[in-house]
Amino acid sequence: MSLDAPLSDQQIATAEVRAASENYIHRVLVGLDQFIASAIGIQNDQTISSATEIAAHKKVWYAAFAKALNDGLDLIQRSHGQKAQAGDVARAEAVLATDTTALKEGQ
Repeated sequence: MSLDAPLSDQQIATAEVRAASENYIHRVLVGLDQFIASAIGIQNDQTISSATEIAAHKKVWYAAFAKALNDGLDLIQRSHGQKAQAGDVARAEAVLATDTTALKEGQ
């Protein structure tokens, strides 16, 4: 088990753009992922993949499990956990922009 090298700024930007243009089915699946993550105690609005990527880098009792999960997901999509983190950031920024605008407009 090995940890992925950090993504470059360009790779992060590409992953964020991709997340911002997710289709309906993908958005529903991300919502389900976030729901399950919240139900098992992961931070609100964070996907399981993003949380396990973070855990894999920490000294927590489940780090070995997180690394194994990340390695498995990397077989499907290279740097999956990091790309999931970029997607979480892009979705959070979109919500922040929408809510900030609505607050300022009083809607």
